[in-house]
Amino acid sequence: MKYKINVCSIMEYGQRKDAQGNAHQEDCMFPAHRQAKDTDRLFIVCDGMGGHDAGEVASATVCEAMSESIMRNAPDPEGNFSDATLQTAINDAFEALDKKDTGAAKKMGTTMTLLKLHSRGATIAHMGDSRVYHIRPGEDEKSTHILFVTEDHSLVNDLVKIGELTPEEAKTSRQKNVITRAMQPNMERRPRADIYHTADIKPGDYFFLCTDGMLEETSDENLRYFFSKEAGSDEEKVAKLTQTTQNNRDNHSAIIVHVLDVTKEPVDGDKEAVDGETFAEESPKAILPPAFTKDDSAPAIQQIKKNEDKTSQKKENKLSKLLNKWLFIMTAAVVIAFAALYFVNANKTSTDNNIITVTLEPQTNGANSHNNSNNDSNIVHGATVVASPTIPISNQQTQTNQNRESNNAEKQEIENAEPQQESSTNTQTASVINDAVSSIENESRSQTNNVIVSNENADTSQTRSDSIPPQN
Repeated sequence: MKYKINVCSIMEYGQRKDAQGNAHQEDCMFPAHRQAKDTDRLFIVCDGMGGHDAGEVASATVCEAMSESIMRNAPDPEGNFSDATLQTAINDAFEALDKKDTGAAKKMGTTMTLLKLHSRGATIAHMGDSRVYHIRPGEDEKSTHILFVTEDHSLVNDLVKIGELTPEEAKTSRQKNVITRAMQPNMERRPRADIYHTADIKPGDYFFLCTDGMLEETSDENLRYFFSKEAGSDEEKVAKLTQTTQNNRDNHSAIIVHVLDVTKEPVDGDKEAVDGETFAEESPKAILPPAFTKDDSAPAIQQIKKNEDKTSQKKENKLSKLLNKWLFIMTAAVVIAFAALYFVNANKTSTDNNIITVTLEPQTNGANSHNNSNNDSNIVHGATVVASPTIPISNQQTQTNQNRESNNAEKQEIENAEPQQESSTNTQTASVINDAVSSIENESRSQTNNVIVSNENADTSQTRSDSIPPQN
């Protein structure tokens, strides 16, 4: 790509004072403030760590080391630029910081933001809470879109992501100046920079590099207004930003790169990967601003959306597995509950069936067959008597005899003719049954719940009954 750009810069002290009460500036930028040219394609902004030893030394060291390394390894401003070249520059900056280490307990340090325009688009890198914005202006604030903004490496941002703080609370938190990633000398583990690529660059776009001091009283909504066509020319935009931030507590700096025109020209091996990797796939995790629109077709943003879709699909699959497990557990619980209920009912039924049965099996012979047939109402013939706690056995036998008496008209005459015999026979039968029940109840208490007693005296009763002749 070939670019025509306009570059502006801001550098203010704010209310920051040193120990002697003098204005203190710990920021540094490349190219230096008000020295940028329209032919420049590399831009760096660093914010020295406030309160640490020689923060301004750290920021100046990183700007100088990285710019020299990149211009040495990528001399063509609009030629190819790879992540390997960028990483070399970062390593060179760490080496330069190591050489300037004073051994103080509180190490000097700095944030780092970088923008490199090259033949394939733009490369953005950062560490810390300084930011880079890619803004596409509209006629007014509502039609102006923030296409991309870096994600702060800060404690409050991490707390917002896990829900411990709201974005509003983060703005006023006492820990908002605590950063989780920075460049310092002699670090055991050197942090990696987040790297972002885009080829979606159109005439009129702005790239805005700034330290956190620029954003103390400025929201994304304010920035959309400042970079809209409504806010005027580049010089007017710089004046409005300067006026808005002049009373900020921290010192603050910014570089504004306005893309006036861009020409996409074929590049040798443009379809080949940069250093063996696809250009868009090198993009890191980044915050997509709320104003992101579907019309934007930056390859890197598309790749991020694909990654988000994959992540969403994985979450859905995990949720589906959890639901299946839950359904299985619930089904098993229902089956177990029904099985337990079945066994409880079976046990209860078995208990309810603990009954006492008395069987009367009288012995008959051929000689007495006539008397037997005539005296069916007086003898319990092959009867089974069930003793329950609520219905006495004698009452059941009496009821049976009464039913037989009422249903047998022919036998009624014989029964009426032999009242004494019937009374005697019934009395004997009831006595035998009551004696059997008492014996069974005593034996049941000591041994089992179910006892069956056979009436051994039934034959004697039958013999006595047969020996009495009927009275006509």
